[in-house]
Formats: sequence, C-alpha cells, structure tokens
Amino acid sequence: MKRMAWLVVAAAAATACTVSAQAGGGDLAKLKGSWEVTSISFGGKKIDLPAGTKMMFTFDGEKVTFDDGKQKKEGTIKLDEGKKPRQFSISEGGQEKMKGIYEITGDTVKMAGGMGPNAPAPTGFDDDKAGIFELKRVKK
Repeated sequence: MKRMAWLVVAAAAATACTVSAQAGGGDLAKLKGSWEVTSISFGGKKIDLPAGTKMMFTFDGEKVTFDDGKQKKEGTIKLDEGKKPRQFSISEGGQEKMKGIYEITGDTVKMAGGMGPNAPAPTGFDDDKAGIFELKRVKK
C-alpha cells in the first residue's frame, strides 16, 4: 500500500517541474490546490478503488501531500515543462521515489509513473509498465 501511495503521489505528482515556485507561474501554479484520484491503472488494467475510499493529492508550490484517509505522506515535486511529454519527479525525505510524465487539461491531471524509485519515467501514457493516475480538481 505504501508503494501504491507514492505511485499515486508520483503520478499525481505527475506533476513536477523545474519551474521556480517563486516565479509563481507555469504548471506548479496550475496544480495548486486539492485533487481527487478518479482512476488508477497498472499494466493497462484499471484498478477499482475500494468502496468509500477517497485518495487526495494536495499541491502547494513544490510541496505535495497524499492522503487516502488511512495514511498521509508529504513530499516534494519537481516539474520539467521543457520535456515532451512533460515530466515530474517526487521525493520524500530527500530521496527520489518516482519519476513520471504528466498532462494538465483544465481541471484534470493525468500522470504516469515508473514502478519503483529507480524506474525511468514512462515515455507515454500507453506504457504497460507504468502506473497511470487521473485526478480531478476539488472545487471549493
């Protein structure tokens, strides 16, 4: 479950950028706020979320928090908007936990993360060795 939590974070955190948080722009600004995980798939197979489970990511600058109601994890996300597809990396306690790719479309984020801390970022959202996460912005 811990690996899945960081895969979700990383994937959601599919969302990391070398854009400076102080610059206040770019994808870090677009990610700011809370996002609910709406879909997860591994190896091309959709994973059903347990009934009553709500998985959330919260982004605030380079800080990312994952909360599934049972555990809460905090880390740092770095985004590289210059790559195609755009890439992210998520770290916890100074150790890289996941590399991946992401796409932001309005109030939806799609992230694909490598399966493990040493796995390379997927090259596309159709990579069968990646965890794919879809997130929807939580409106206040």
